[in-house]
Formats: sequence, structure tokens, C-alpha cells
Amino acid sequence: ICDIGMPGIDGYGFARRLRALPAAEGGLTPAIAISGFLQPSVPKPSASEFQAYLTKPVGAEQLVATVLAVRMVR
Repeated sequence: ICDIGMPGIDGYGFARRLRALPAAEGGLTPAIAISGFLQPSVPKPSASEFQAYLTKPVGAEQLVATVLAVRMVR
């Protein structure tokens, strides 16, 4: 689970680094993007970077459901 607006390296940079890893080192780890800035007019994170995205505020039930859904797709 990764916030898009992190300081230092944003969520997109984190995802690029994660995907560059070999599979055995975590490169295929499912990832969920969370942001307070994801609006209908803003491009959503790529499916190659993140398997799901959530807009803040995120409720506990929504977060758990998304984690389970992403986990099952893998």
C-alpha cells in the first residue's frame, strides 16, 4: 500500500523501483495506490504499477476489501 504523495520519492517512483526488481525479490508484489489527489480528471495509476487505487479518506472496510481483492488476483 503506497501513498502517491510521499516526500523524497513519490508513489510512482516507488512503483517503478518495485517493478524493476526480479520476481524473486518482490517485483511482482501486488501494490495499491492511495492518494488524496486522485480525481476523475486526473489519470489513474497504471495497472502495471498498481493493481488498485483508492482515494482518501479510505474506510477500513474499503481498505480490507481492496487488499483481499488484490491478493486474490495475484
